[in-house]
Amino acid sequence: TPPLREEYPRVADALKGPVYGDDFYEVIAESKIILTIPNDPAISIGSIRPMGTFEPPAAETFQIALDNADTRRIFNPGTEISVFKDSDDLYQQIHYYLNNPDERNKIASNSHDRFLAEYTAETQIKSLIREIGDADE
Repeated sequence: TPPLREEYPRVADALKGPVYGDDFYEVIAESKIILTIPNDPAISIGSIRPMGTFEPPAAETFQIALDNADTRRIFNPGTEISVFKDSDDLYQQIHYYLNNPDERNKIASNSHDRFLAEYTAETQIKSLIREIGDADE
C-alpha cells in the first residue's frame, strides 16, 4: 500500500500522522477533523478496526473515514461520521466541513452520543455478558 501522502496528495500537507501515545490523544483533542484509514483498505478487517475509530467520537471530534462496510456497521455516515471513497472526495469533504463548523460539530456530537451509548468499555462488557447469557440458553 502506498504511503498516505502518496495516496492522498491533495491533503498531504495537512496530514500529521502517525502519532502515538499521549501525542495521539492530544492531536485528536486539538483537531477539527480526524482522518481514519485502515492500513490496507483492500482487506476486509471484520471486527478489527483501525486505531482511531473510537477515539475521535470519545473526544467529540469530527471524523472522516474510508467508506467500507466496517465503518458503516459502527457509525451512520452523514449523521455520526463522514466517509470518503477517493482522494478527490476526501479533499472536497475536508474543505466542506472546515467551512461548515456547525454541521461538523453536530456530526461530532452525534458520534459522541453513539459512542457513549454503545462503545464504552462498560457498554461493551454488558453486551458481552448478554451475549454469553443468550448463548447458554
